Amino acid sequence: MENKIVYASAADTIVVRFADTTQACREAVRIHDAGGSASDTLCRVLTGAVLGASLMKNDDDLFTLSVNSEGAITYVTATAAPSGDVKALIDFDKENLSETVSKSIGEGTLNIARELGVGEPYRGSIPLYTGEIAEDITAYFAYSEQTPTSCALGEDIETKSDGRAGGFLIQLMPDTTEETITALEQDLAKSRPVCELLEQYEDPKELLTALLPGLRPEVYFEKDVRFNCGCSREKAEQALISAGKDNLNEMISEDRDFPVVCPYCNTKYMFGKDELERLLSEAK
Repeated sequence: MENKIVYASAADTIVVRFADTTQACREAVRIHDAGGSASDTLCRVLTGAVLGASLMKNDDDLFTLSVNSEGAITYVTATAAPSGDVKALIDFDKENLSETVSKSIGEGTLNIARELGVGEPYRGSIPLYTGEIAEDITAYFAYSEQTPTSCALGEDIETKSDGRAGGFLIQLMPDTTEETITALEQDLAKSRPVCELLEQYEDPKELLTALLPGLRPEVYFEKDVRFNCGCSREKAEQALISAGKDNLNEMISEDRDFPVVCPYCNTKYMFGKDELERLLSEAK
């Protein structure tokens, strides 16, 4: 199930999502030159965003997962859509990274935003519970949204040339029986690491059966996962227009080309004096 997210259910009352985000993570790590625990953190947050977006209904909805912290990794964020598109970025001090994600992050907050296309986005945040990301996502859904949740994330692309990245998110519906909860707990207590499951099983049905053998999950569809920041020259133009006339006039006065760089993919859009003057005429 390379680079896919699988939508499944179990016992009619359990929502199951399992994602292979290997290629999207590799692209994000390459773009942001993230190594060590920065690579692991970026992969976990990206995968968490893909899993969160899969709970939304419309392809143009957006789910953003971010971490603000006081450690060597000061900021990491990923935005995903139910379509499977995801983008991510990270800010970190390479010289002071620790070996583990939690130590590199330190104290901070986990933040979630849902954009539904209309109205203001729904936003929520909690203090980091462990700083290992998966446990913090589990805590967020449990405490902020009162939804019993289990999340696991894994990545070994930093340590293996053919390594993988991915994770799962499992949520209980209100009418889940105690018997089903017990079976789920027993399955998860014996579950193997995410990357091991991804390496061993190519078929989504077989993978989920290995994860939840006591619940016989049913796969109902799957989607591709891909890194896609969605930037364009037109969006760069809108960013310059939004900067206002004063900023545009100052740029024009310097009589040189100005770059607008996408923070997610590092694509650079150059704007000359003539283009800046055209944008100035459109600015308020």
